[in-house]
Amino acid sequence: NFDTSLELKQNDEIGQLAASFEKMRRQIKSYTDALRTSEQKYRSLIEHSLEAIAIVASDGRILECNSKLLHLTNYRGKELKGKRFEDLLIKKQSRRAFPQQSEPPNTEHYEAVLKASDGLTIPVEVYAIKGFVLGENKDVSFLYVRDLSERKKLEKLSIQAEKMVALGQLSAGIAHEIRNPLFSLNNNLDYLREHFSGNQTFEEIYPELKKSINRIHQIVSDILDFSRPHQPEFRPASIESIIDSALRLVKKQFEKSNIRIEKDVAADTLIECDPHLMEQVFINLFLNAFAAMEQTGTLTIVCRATDHHVEIKVKDTGRGIPAPELNRIFDPFYSKTPNGTGLGLAIVQRILEQHQASYHVESEPMIGTTFTIILPIKQEKVA
Repeated sequence: NFDTSLELKQNDEIGQLAASFEKMRRQIKSYTDALRTSEQKYRSLIEHSLEAIAIVASDGRILECNSKLLHLTNYRGKELKGKRFEDLLIKKQSRRAFPQQSEPPNTEHYEAVLKASDGLTIPVEVYAIKGFVLGENKDVSFLYVRDLSERKKLEKLSIQAEKMVALGQLSAGIAHEIRNPLFSLNNNLDYLREHFSGNQTFEEIYPELKKSINRIHQIVSDILDFSRPHQPEFRPASIESIIDSALRLVKKQFEKSNIRIEKDVAADTLIECDPHLMEQVFINLFLNAFAAMEQTGTLTIVCRATDHHVEIKVKDTGRGIPAPELNRIFDPFYSKTPNGTGLGLAIVQRILEQHQASYHVESEPMIGTTFTIILPIKQEKVA
């Protein structure tokens, strides 16, 4: 106990020994206090840092971390210490933030996707400084981990806004340049049918002409709907009724197919939404599922409610979506379906964002696709 002083004042050898011990005690106490103060400062700096910080040993094990990293990963301190930091990252999605030749010595800087203990994935930026010595641990690294979720969200919104501006300009031209002659073509085709209804050749080509005109009209309407979104009118509505209504509208198109529909939806679940817009969401998802299954398979719709949210899963047993394409399925005009406009999922995304819903897609080629939507039961008022 270096706080206890020796009070011996003798002038003999015992007194001299006591004085030497006392001097040594004061020096050790001074060094220990300085070390403790230094450690407290170091811990305080780490704990109050704006970034999540991990101190990592040469073998990748986490020696220490601050509360911000615990919050980010949703781990407890004891659970995180000893884990390899690399095991927290989804390595396939890691990429360097700048070329290796421009990095300062003993540093590493890259972006990655961090997987929290609850399965949540978070885009992060990692800046590592290597080569420290900490006690018995040599070649220790300090890792600064920054959550990029908000930045990625803003980048996505910025790109989407640019697309919307471009589409808005394009749609104005489409409305004038295509719709007017389209109406003329449609009216003249009906006029010709009245005068050539008995002509076998005309009767053979009429259905294809009519179908093509309707197809062009649908494309123009989809573009205009996407570029001029309707503001939702929220009111309580049954999610089961919305799903049933959407199924009724698409069933007729696939009556002759071998597609089986399985529905497990919680009855009497009311959510605050725009029923018409949500119906559009499910129609698009059902049509995509039917197209992916190519006339045979199973469409499964499962809905579960909690106190604050409703989770809806729309699952098909179709051809699936390759991993490189998953990030593009919401892009306007991106479609792998021969007759698709590529606007269906873009409209779905916009409507879900209007409803403050979260969503994600899981898919495996030749196995199928699951689209999960989590809708709030009550809409929060946005200032």
